[in-house]
Amino acid sequence: MQKLPVHIDSFVFYTNNVSWQSNYSFNKIFLGIEPLAEEIGADFAMLIKGQEIPLQEPLAKKGLALTYATTPRGGQHMEGIHDDYLESAPVTPELGITDTISRFEWRNRPILCKTYEDLTSLNNSLILCAFTVDIAGPAYSYPIIREAVKAVAGIQLEPEEMITIGERNFNLLKLLAAREGYSRKDDGLPSRFEQPLPCDASAGESIPKDVLQSHIDEYYKVRGWNEYGPTEAHLKKLGIPELTANVRRD
Repeated sequence: MQKLPVHIDSFVFYTNNVSWQSNYSFNKIFLGIEPLAEEIGADFAMLIKGQEIPLQEPLAKKGLALTYATTPRGGQHMEGIHDDYLESAPVTPELGITDTISRFEWRNRPILCKTYEDLTSLNNSLILCAFTVDIAGPAYSYPIIREAVKAVAGIQLEPEEMITIGERNFNLLKLLAAREGYSRKDDGLPSRFEQPLPCDASAGESIPKDVLQSHIDEYYKVRGWNEYGPTEAHLKKLGIPELTANVRRD
């Protein structure tokens, strides 16, 4: 039998050992990159709430950076909007968002992030594939989505109701995260993002910790959250008072 290339042998070796947890070192890897990085004092673990971030670069997309930092599910790119959508008109006129914004700007990010996170949360309720829905721009999909909902379920949704439904869902995520021990102190980005990009189209872009944290504070105000998430008053406002017993208070 032909011998496999060295790198393939190595891949098979490590995969087998991690899968079977054959010794202490491999046990650490099996548990994820975070405990391993902590033990050896490495800074390569790019995690938010234990979730490794995806390939989408937050230094080049300030709205995505804020969503990464605050999402209850940890760093992942399917929670809100990618900033490129907001750089050309029309944006989302039916929701009152008409001004374009550069992906490098922090202006209005908290309210923009909330709006598009809530829309994305509505998509999840409707079980819509993200690749088939345009969340902003000339191919904005929600008028036809509302027509489909009416045809299938007999429910006439107004634009504002879409946001409310999505917001309810998103607050459920936050309640679950709080139950698992996450709070405002866990919101942020790995420190490496404070360093500017060295080259190419986003050269020089960085995310200073104080700037990010100030926008997270504003985001919490926009969301109606305290340090643990939705308050009893906010859940009642959203029409889900039965969930107030799940509010974390300590």
